[in-house]
Amino acid sequence: MKDAQKPDHISLNTLVSRLKEGRFVIPDFQREFEWKPWDIRDLMRSIFLDYYIGSLLLWKGKEENFEALSCEDVYGFPGNGKREHIVLDGQQRLTAMNYAFTAPEMPLPSRSNPYFYFIRVDRFMAEEYDQAFEYGWNQRWRNKLKNSDEEQFREHMASPTGSGCYMLIRD
Repeated sequence: MKDAQKPDHISLNTLVSRLKEGRFVIPDFQREFEWKPWDIRDLMRSIFLDYYIGSLLLWKGKEENFEALSCEDVYGFPGNGKREHIVLDGQQRLTAMNYAFTAPEMPLPSRSNPYFYFIRVDRFMAEEYDQAFEYGWNQRWRNKLKNSDEEQFREHMASPTGSGCYMLIRD
């Protein structure tokens, strides 16, 4: 087995960067992405609390593999990526991470609006983890978004009451 690959560990930052580059594709035999907004929130909570979320099974593919398996981009990826790995196991988790960390301007399947995922930093620091992770889709939630991560952080730091303690989850 000269071509056998060994398991690898990568950081969350590296994983999200590879998602943003479009390195992961989904073969047509995989089921569609079907997680609900609260499933994604629960995964984000598990990640930030450093819980084990399972492993991924990836196949380093070639162009002929991508074509033969009718591979598609991860849901929410805008297209034209650097296709590298075919996701054999972990598609729901990878897609949920892509959606939460990149906040694409597209709705989740079976939803009519894009969702945004936030961490209430004040509640996270107070170890109130059940109340620290939130999501939403309407104008109230969109108003929490700022033009840049720096602006988001400045408003968070300037808020004496905790009302500005929302941080958009993204890398």
